[in-house]
Order: sequence, then structure tokens, then C-alpha cells
Amino acid sequence: MYHVDDQRFFFGALVPRVEFDLDNCIRDLSLKQTLTFTGLSNHTFTAGVQYHNLAYDLYVATNIVDYNPSIATPTIHELSPFAEEVWHLKPFLQLTAGLRLNYFSNLEKVALAPRLMLTTQIHPRHTIKLSAGRYHQNVITANTEEDVLAPYEVWVPLQKQHQLSSAWNLTAAWIAELSNEYSFRTEAYLKDLSNVGIMNRDRFLDSDPLLHQYDGKAWGFEIFAEKKSGRLTAWLGYHFNRTYLNIAGRRVAPGYYRKHTFNLTGEYNFHKKWSAGFSWILASGQPYQLVIGEYEAPLPDGSGGGGLIETPTDFYTYPPYHRLDVSFFRHFHKKNWHLTLYLQIQNLYFQKNYVYPDKHVFLNDLERTDKFALPILPTLGLRFNL
Repeated sequence: MYHVDDQRFFFGALVPRVEFDLDNCIRDLSLKQTLTFTGLSNHTFTAGVQYHNLAYDLYVATNIVDYNPSIATPTIHELSPFAEEVWHLKPFLQLTAGLRLNYFSNLEKVALAPRLMLTTQIHPRHTIKLSAGRYHQNVITANTEEDVLAPYEVWVPLQKQHQLSSAWNLTAAWIAELSNEYSFRTEAYLKDLSNVGIMNRDRFLDSDPLLHQYDGKAWGFEIFAEKKSGRLTAWLGYHFNRTYLNIAGRRVAPGYYRKHTFNLTGEYNFHKKWSAGFSWILASGQPYQLVIGEYEAPLPDGSGGGGLIETPTDFYTYPPYHRLDVSFFRHFHKKNWHLTLYLQIQNLYFQKNYVYPDKHVFLNDLERTDKFALPILPTLGLRFNL
């Protein structure tokens, strides 16, 4: 549950202070059963079924209106029978072919998802993988398009009248186990995107669509390096990405797009009772839309009317995003249980990362008050395992 206060001006009128209470919860109950058959020479056959019961609960209450978007259905079911065969062509070469049948109850649709992967071991410590496949998604993110939801991770399922989002993926990867302690991986990809859902920011009437769906492309590469043993374990990653959607004849970057993302994560064990961890991220700013003016247009009955003039959705870009989180752990080990006390501090150096630009219009003069992400946020907690 989150609580936010906001106050703004609209067409010269002061809108009363708005208090937002956001409740966003997803419950996932998953079941999976597989059967593997290895009786045939050089062949391994696997078949199974996977089931997800997903309950979405998104609710925004304000002192003006309760906003419970109808796009958020209470519960959806996903059922996916699948089959896969691994063919060992050579000691250093194998071909994997698979097929998954996905059923999504919120869309009442069934979709086929074929997969194909070729794996070759060019050296005892070096492997190359080439793969192709189709993937589906029956949810969209609402936080990149809805200002009030911008600071939070909000996912909502599509509805029956929408098309299932999908993508054809082509990937090529090189995996190097440099030693027992160090590993390296790089992967390049190309995605053909279909029916990507974007929340309709201009929705005013109940008859207006909740979202629009577009096709597009994405390509890029990722680099990962890992230190897997010793007192210090660490993971380093870099992601370069180009993504666009075809909107009204233009190639438009979606609200979630980041061109560069750099991650560094690690954990240091001082002693079996004490450890500490850190996570630092540096990423390109995301695109956003800004109000640059307003206009007046009389309504048919002669009364006043008008609206806002906005830039294209990807006209501006936020400054780079960066943040450092640290954690400290005290471990208690007993024969039958394990207790960990921890202190986590998010945004240790109090970086003011942009969340969204707040647009005000007051007496025909445009004002802007930017909103920022959370400040330094310490958390105390414990974990108990039997």
C-alpha cells in the first residue's frame, strides 16, 4: 500500500489536494509436472503441463474518486501443456525442439509457442547457442504510462477484447566458463513484436479504449560476467537495447525503453555469521511526454472548452537513472533452523531520480513540478528458515 499527496492547477482552477492510496497485489499459485523418457539412443524426450492461478488486485483510492481500472480482472488461469526433444547429434552438438500450447483465460485464447535451439561446445569451457522461438504475454505494465502509478511496479492483465501480445525471438549466445571461479556470457537478440499494449493516456469516456496495441521491433545485446566463489561473489551486467513501436506512421520509443543499463551486484562474507551486499544500477533515462501549452475551443452549446497541447510521447528523455542499495546480514545457524537479521538501505546516496514530470496549467502560464523516486529508505527485517 502506498500513499501519495498531490495538488495541481488545471485551466486556471485550483484542484483540491488529492490523496492517493495504491494497493497493488499479485498472488501466484503454480503447479508443474514433467515426465522424461531417455529410452531412445541419442534422444531425450520431455513432456509435461504447467498451471498458473494468478489473482490481480489493483486499486487506487483518492479523496475525490475511487479508481479501480476495469482492465484489472480478479483472477486468470494459464494452462500450458508442453513437449520437448533433445537430439544429441554429436558429442559436442545437440538440437533441442519444443512446442508449448498456452491457454489464457482472461483472453479466452489459445496460442502455439514453438522453440528451437542448437547448442555446440567448441571447447570444454566454451559453448555457443543459437535459438529461435515465439513467446506470448497476456499482461501489460501500467506504471510507465499512468503518471500516478509511475513510481511503482504495476502489472495488469489484458481483457477479452484485446489481442494477445507476442514476439518472435532470435538469439545467439556465447558462454565461457573461464575457470571454476569466473564465467562470462554475451548474447545478441532480435525481436519482432506484435500487439504490444500501451495504456491510453487520453481516455476520458467509458467508451474510449483502455489501451492501444502496436507492432514493433527490438534488438540489442547483453554482457554478463560473474565471480562465483570466494568471500566476494559478484555479478556484472551491461545491456544495450533499441526498441520502437509503429505508432501513426512513426517509430516511437515506448515509455519503458532504456538504451543502456549497467548493473553491479555483489556479496561479501566477513564470517559465517556476518555478510554484506550491494547493488548499483546506472541506466539511460526513459522517454516521456510533456505539456507545452493549452488551447481554447468553444463547445457546440457555446460554452468554453479546450485542452492541452502535448509533445510526442518520446520527445523528451529523463536524465540517467542511478542508485546504490546496500544490505547487512547477521546469520544464526542451528541444527534445525536458520535465522537472518538484516538491514537494507535503498538509495544510499540519496539520488533524486526522476519519476515523472508533473504538468500544471495556471492562469495560462505553464508550470512544472517534477516528481522524484523514493529517498533513502532503510528497512529492518528477519528471515526464518526451517
